[in-house]
Amino acid sequence: MVDRRYYMIDVSEGNRRVRLSAGTKDRDRALAKEQAILEALRNDPMVPERVLRSITRGELRAAQMAADADARTTLSQAYERALEDPRCWGPEQISRPDAILANRAVLERIIGKDFPILAITSEVIAEATKALLAGTDRKPAKKRSVATVNRKLDNLKRLLGFCKKWKIIQAVPDFEGRFVERKGREWVMEDDAEEAIFKALLARDEKPAKAHGEHNRKRDAHLYKHLYIVLTETGLRHGEAFKLTWADHIRMDARVIQFRTRAEVKANASMRSIPITDRCHASLKVFKDVKGGPFKELNMRRAQTLWKEATRAAGINHPDCVPHALRHTAGTRVQEAMGDIRLTQAWLGHADIKTSERYTKVVSRRMREAAVKLGERTTSRHLVSEEGPPRDRDRPPSE
Repeated sequence: MVDRRYYMIDVSEGNRRVRLSAGTKDRDRALAKEQAILEALRNDPMVPERVLRSITRGELRAAQMAADADARTTLSQAYERALEDPRCWGPEQISRPDAILANRAVLERIIGKDFPILAITSEVIAEATKALLAGTDRKPAKKRSVATVNRKLDNLKRLLGFCKKWKIIQAVPDFEGRFVERKGREWVMEDDAEEAIFKALLARDEKPAKAHGEHNRKRDAHLYKHLYIVLTETGLRHGEAFKLTWADHIRMDARVIQFRTRAEVKANASMRSIPITDRCHASLKVFKDVKGGPFKELNMRRAQTLWKEATRAAGINHPDCVPHALRHTAGTRVQEAMGDIRLTQAWLGHADIKTSERYTKVVSRRMREAAVKLGERTTSRHLVSEEGPPRDRDRPPSE
């Protein structure tokens, strides 16, 4: 029978005791690893157990971290340094610091705020990737899309790139290839679907009050209907709409909304101007007494919840039927109305015209579908005989 027993490392430093497998049957190697563990504890009694396990595996960077107290920069400290340096994130930090902070919060939950940068290896990244996909940091656990995981990993890779420039690490660990993301959302809201969704939304406000002792039902769905109308008419992103302010973005008299996206700031582009249609103007006037901006008293999470409830009540279960699809609806309608790809690009604020070209494909597909339906309608109402043209009744039959 094969002997699979290894030497155990059992050391104490201060109030902390560490007991790990040495991973070897060689007594001298086990003693050397035990000494490395002891030195790491003396340098930092709170050194994470992951680092200690890395030392037992003989990983050089983890051992270097334990030996050099000045180089023990944690993940949280690296983010703080990167956020303080405007040269790191560039215009992205100016226009969208919330995206960086959101990625940081998720990565710190999964990897650990106090996890040393030097101890982040390919194995640690692989474990973090699995946790990101499974969504184990969420309560309750909920899987993430591969596109979301790609953004988190890109953020971590960029941070490690900064750490390399600061000479905290010698090289960025290997990242596995990016996950293949699904194609862009295809669902576009038709007129009949729009009517059904808004009808179901307003019906929610008319539901009877709940039983005594329960929380009162919020009757604010009609306000969110106007939010959805503005998104449909302007093509603004969900987050952009909530950032609108009367002073900086909306010109009611001039009938225009002026906005700048992250890509436009990065490209040093001019302000994007979006015309305010009559329908959009009427919806914005509903919030004229709200201080700051039209949607400052609304909640983004509730907007998503109400949209999901309304679409289900309307019988629409398409996976792409989300609030962001209203931006695609706006782009498709502009392209259908004007047929000018440059105008569609300017309306939606796309940095690359290739992003706008998707709407020409959607319009072409919808035109083909319309041609088929028109053909079916014409065929059913005007049947054409296959026997040739009818005989002239006034002409006598040929002999």
